[in-house]
Amino acid sequence: MFSFMGCAVVLAEKDPIDEFESRVEEQIDDRIVKEAKAAAGQFLPDGLVITVEFIEVELMDFSDWMLENPIMTDATPLRREVQVWVKAGKGKIVESMTVHARSGQRAKVESVHEVIYPTEYDPPTGAATAQDGENVKLVPPSAVAFETRNVGTTFEVDPVVGADGDVVDLNLAPEIVQMGENTQHVTTLGDVEMTVDTPHFMTSKVTTQVSVRPGDYSFLGTSRLGIPELPDADDPILLMFIRCDVSGY
Repeated sequence: MFSFMGCAVVLAEKDPIDEFESRVEEQIDDRIVKEAKAAAGQFLPDGLVITVEFIEVELMDFSDWMLENPIMTDATPLRREVQVWVKAGKGKIVESMTVHARSGQRAKVESVHEVIYPTEYDPPTGAATAQDGENVKLVPPSAVAFETRNVGTTFEVDPVVGADGDVVDLNLAPEIVQMGENTQHVTTLGDVEMTVDTPHFMTSKVTTQVSVRPGDYSFLGTSRLGIPELPDADDPILLMFIRCDVSGY
């Protein structure tokens, strides 16, 4: 009970039984709406299972295949051929990520580690040369600002299922970020040289919108890894595929 300007206000506690019955009624009402829409021919999926694949192959194998075959909206034939290359040792599945999503809702899955690195430094300070034979103190560049970069694989997608469930529109941006050797920057103080290391990041990414039929593969595009993973490859190229499976109502 609270008192406010001489008036007593009593806060009534909610009855757990009433809350439970209210939730049950909402679930029943939702079920009735779904059944009505289903009867009207409107497709209502329970969920979407979306998989993106990054596969590294030889550029020559991919080029030879394209000379004889068009790349269609349904890229399942190409995906089957790529699987043959993988089993023969001429391809490697670099990464495969799957996320369960709802139509109209953004979904994201990632497998990364954070790299925190300096982006701004204070200049070095101190005497440049010794005076009177005494030791001098040099203060190297000091980091004063930092940024964070995710290294690994990230898959973000916005799916929308068509009214009849035959087509799914995907707005997506899968990417692989690798970290290479550090880049060294040299700064001088008089006749003294100092080095500052900064990380070198390499990104393989595609940002696109595609329409796919449930169960079919769609070809997203090609890229290259900064650090190839296909052993003994002469000229590796990265192929990216997407597949969406829809579970019915």
